[in-house]
Amino acid sequence: MAEKYGVPMMASTASSKEVYDQNYKNLFGLYTPNDTLSEPIAALVKAKFPDVTRVAILARNDLYPLALGGEFKKSAESRGLQVVYFRNTPLVRSTMPPPSRRSGPPSPTGSWRPATSTISS
Repeated sequence: MAEKYGVPMMASTASSKEVYDQNYKNLFGLYTPNDTLSEPIAALVKAKFPDVTRVAILARNDLYPLALGGEFKKSAESRGLQVVYFRNTPLVRSTMPPPSRRSGPPSPTGSWRPATSTISS
């Protein structure tokens, strides 16, 4: 509608570059790109937990979470962290199961700090 009628539209919660790379002329955002979140967090993990060499990334199967997960993957790898698990969880789930209950590769050896999160649908 914004493009059809030439009316500016504010994407108040969109921060994924994929939202803005479609050459819309009337779409404007309020948030900074995803890497402004992933870069400092990856730097913090590397600085505070130098023994961590492997990470796992779980993301909800939707545009924003997958884009943010992809940015975290790039940020982690650029700091020499090995991404041993990168998967998404279906949209129909309201919470992500703990990594131990997901199918996939066995847990990596060495330093491992698991993290879980709850995502509202």
